[in-house]
Amino acid sequence: MENSITINLPSHDETGLCLNSFGHSVTQPCHQYGPAVRSCYLIHYILDGKGEFTVNNVHYQLSRGQGFLIEPDYQTTYCSDAKDPWTYIWVGFSGTEAAQLVASVGLSQDAPVFLCEEGDRLKRYVLEMLHHNRSNPIDAYRTMGMFYLFISTIAQSRKDQLPTMTGNDYVRHAISYIQRHLAETIRTEDIAEYIGLNRSYFSVLFKNQTGLSPNKYLQTLRVAKARHLLETSRLS
Repeated sequence: MENSITINLPSHDETGLCLNSFGHSVTQPCHQYGPAVRSCYLIHYILDGKGEFTVNNVHYQLSRGQGFLIEPDYQTTYCSDAKDPWTYIWVGFSGTEAAQLVASVGLSQDAPVFLCEEGDRLKRYVLEMLHHNRSNPIDAYRTMGMFYLFISTIAQSRKDQLPTMTGNDYVRHAISYIQRHLAETIRTEDIAEYIGLNRSYFSVLFKNQTGLSPNKYLQTLRVAKARHLLETSRLS
C-alpha cells in the first residue's frame, strides 16, 4: 500500500515534449510496483527511506537523495524497504524531444541512477505542480515551467558527471543500436531519438562519419546479413 497523490494529464500531440503525470508517494514497507512496462519516461526521486529498483536484471539499492530513470518499453520493478520504506516524487513525460532531454541529463537504461542533493527544491517543484494542475493555460504553463526547473536541477547536480559526446561517440552509439535492432523495423527517426539528436543533424553527422546515410547503412547491413545466412544454410 501507499499514500499517493497522483496527477495524470490528458494525452496531447506527442510532438515536442509532453508532461504525462507527476506525483508524491509515501509507501508502506515492501510496497512494490511491477514488473511493469511503461509507455513514457519517468524520473523518480527519493525524499526519504530506502528501496530497490530493478531494470535489465540489474538491482540498485537506493536511498534518500538518489533517483532513477524508467524508460518506455523496458520492464522495471521497484520495491520499498521492509524497515525503512521510501517516500518519493516523480514526473512522467513523453514526446519526440523526450529522449534528447534524458540524454542531455546523462541518464539511460544502462545508467539510470543519479544523485542530487537538492531534494527540498525538487520536492517544492513537484508540490507546485500538484497545486497548479487545473486544466487552464496559465496553470499548464506554470506546471511545465516547474517540470523544466525539476529537470534543470538534476542536470545542474550532474554537470561534472556528464560526458562530452563527440561525433564519433554518437555514430558509435547509433551503429550499436542498429546492430541490436537490425531484425526490427527501425527508421532514422528511431535511431536519432535514441541517441538524443535532431533527425536532420544526425543524418548529416552519420554520413560524414561513415560515408553512408543511416538508411543506406541499414540496407547494406541487412543485405550482408542475408547473404551470410544464405551461405551458412548452403554449407549446412
